[in-house]
Parts: sequence; structure tokens; C-alpha cells
Amino acid sequence: MDLKGIIGIKGKGGLFKIISHPDAKVIIVEALEDNKRFPVTDPYGISQLDSITIFSTGDDLNLSDIFRNIKNIESQNPVPDPKGDEKAIVEYFRTVAPDYDANKVYNSHIKKIISWYIILNKKHYFEELDNKTESASSEIDSNN
Repeated sequence: MDLKGIIGIKGKGGLFKIISHPDAKVIIVEALEDNKRFPVTDPYGISQLDSITIFSTGDDLNLSDIFRNIKNIESQNPVPDPKGDEKAIVEYFRTVAPDYDANKVYNSHIKKIISWYIILNKKHYFEELDNKTESASSEIDSNN
């Protein structure tokens, strides 16, 4: 799953794709939800999704692994509304990241992760997972 070039921006909802680096001081981004472009001048307010990890009781969890876990159970266990029941959201997150450190990962983080997943899923960022799963299933079936 390639999250390279996808970012969150502090103080702005949603996710953004880096379009260009015209110079070291300004980055042009495009909102994934409405394709509007604008410059970002504060690189310290940017979180690159491919480098985000979540605290756990063991090794930290990569965000991409959590997204993969969500995708794998989505058909049996639908993704909750991030604005919905907080207990249900936390319980759901526990199924996709069972070792997460509840003392360091706040409910607001969990809601943001789920929101990000929903945005990326709508933009078909996880189709490669579906294709790999289908290919693996076809290969297993053809070997039987």
C-alpha cells in the first residue's frame, strides 16, 4: 500500500496529495476530497502518512498495516462513523490494532485514523490490496 506523498495538515481536516515542490519554502498540495490545490508554507504542520506509526505495547504499528487490517475485515466488520459512538470506535480500533497502547493513543487519534481510511478508501487507494488478495485466492484455487 503506497501512502507516499499523502499528507495530513495540522489545523485542516482531510487528506492531501503533494503535487510539487517548487522550492524549499512552499509545497503545492491537492485536497483528496475536492481536488482543490493550494500552497503550504509551514512544513512543520505536515504529517506524511507513510511515516506515521502508532504506539503499541510491543513494536510500534505502521499506519499502513492498520489500514491493511481495516481493509481485511471491512466486509465482515464495517468501518464505524468516526463521529459516532466513541466506545464503538475504540472497540473497533482494538480489533484492527489489538496491541495499541491505549495510554498513548488518544480517541482523537483513533477517529482521525478512521477518517483517513474512509477518505483513502473512497479514492480507491486500497484497490491494490483487493487485487493482490484476488490474485492470491485465484492462485490457491488453481493449485487445488
